[in-house]
Amino acid sequence: FPVVDLWRLFNTHPMSSDYFKNSDRGAPFITQVVPALSADISGPLGLCCARYLANLFIYQTNRYAIFDKRDYVLKALEAAIATTNKHTKIACTSVLLNIAMVL
Repeated sequence: FPVVDLWRLFNTHPMSSDYFKNSDRGAPFITQVVPALSADISGPLGLCCARYLANLFIYQTNRYAIFDKRDYVLKALEAAIATTNKHTKIACTSVLLNIAMVL
């Protein structure tokens, strides 16, 4: 989980948008994080993955990349929102609210 936490911190840097500008729109990064969220929902990995997804909404390019993959992300969040970890619930709720704001 430390790697996902570093990725999450990198999302707060303006250069993170460069990884989501290509034609794949950052799909390899999102498709690595979403299954990890489902694998360890209540643990630290699930928390870091949920926060990673929430941090993707900081910059516009990243925001449109995750919005493009919203169906894939929403399926994982549906299971993750039922966790007993309140911090993971808050991060998942942030993702849901951010997706609603992009709509």
